[in-house]
Amino acid sequence: MKYVFSGLTALMAFSTANAAEWETKSFTQKVEIRENAANDFSYDVLLTRSTDENRPEIRFSCSQEKGLVATIITRPVAEQNARLRSVREQSINYRTKSYTLRIDGREPFFPVWTRVKELQLYQTRDFSTAAKIFNAVVQGKGFEISRHRIDPSPIDDGFREFASKCHKTNGSGKTGPDGS
Repeated sequence: MKYVFSGLTALMAFSTANAAEWETKSFTQKVEIRENAANDFSYDVLLTRSTDENRPEIRFSCSQEKGLVATIITRPVAEQNARLRSVREQSINYRTKSYTLRIDGREPFFPVWTRVKELQLYQTRDFSTAAKIFNAVVQGKGFEISRHRIDPSPIDDGFREFASKCHKTNGSGKTGPDGS
């Protein structure tokens, strides 16, 4: 089954940076099934992203349907926004493969990532991997994905808002506006 994400919705949800280190937002993700429009669906997502224009971007999304997902864009935010505008109307190629993940102070491991080369984007939907990256950000630890060094922005109220509302990080079992 092939999925088409409308207009790179998940990638384009945020296009400008602000003074905060982390920005959190809720939205509805619409998914169109190429083979059968009757199977199209949508789901609610809570997303947080780092906004420092001089660092690579880290995104965490949380939904009842997908759980905790980590996305890393290895270009600094300022460069990536220009690149997103240039690839918006193009086809992009996804590749799923194991890439090395090294978190400071831990042994390297080899989780499966979905990579979009055109955007220098790596995404993991494996909860264990996403949780390790989430914990690295909380602890202020840097990490490497396939030779790309990522030093996360310090956590702030935006990040804490996400952590308190996501069922995978707050222990409530349900993602919602109040984390319940």
